[in-house]
Amino acid sequence: MDSSSERSDQEDALNRCRWFRINWKWCKMGSSSLGINIRLNPVVSFVSSVIIWGFVVWCISEPEVANKQMAEWKMWITRTFTWMYIGTQDAWAVFIIALYFSKYGKMKLGKPDEKPEFTDASYFTMLFAAGIGIGLFYFGVGR
Repeated sequence: MDSSSERSDQEDALNRCRWFRINWKWCKMGSSSLGINIRLNPVVSFVSSVIIWGFVVWCISEPEVANKQMAEWKMWITRTFTWMYIGTQDAWAVFIIALYFSKYGKMKLGKPDEKPEFTDASYFTMLFAAGIGIGLFYFGVGR
């Protein structure tokens, strides 16, 4: 399949999806415009909002039943898909290790003649600390 027919297939698919666009520009500052630029599919937006509001109404009207049912769903998901979670985490770790030892492992962020501001150990420590901080914020609210 050549690129022109592939491009026309993609355009046909986008035209079949009826997109709703809102583009209100208030003013222009430099090279960027200030305003609202929204592009959404009304069918997907309507169906998802009905599902979300259905859950909200259910949880408000029958909180005990909703809590019990969702606890059962959570246990089923945990029993059924734990293997997938572990597998994806392993795949992610293997991907990162392979990326580090590939030609992209020596990619430099910045100008070619600049010395890096931080060492690899410092970057790892900062990323680790950020992950721990996110976990503390996330799980701190739950207690």
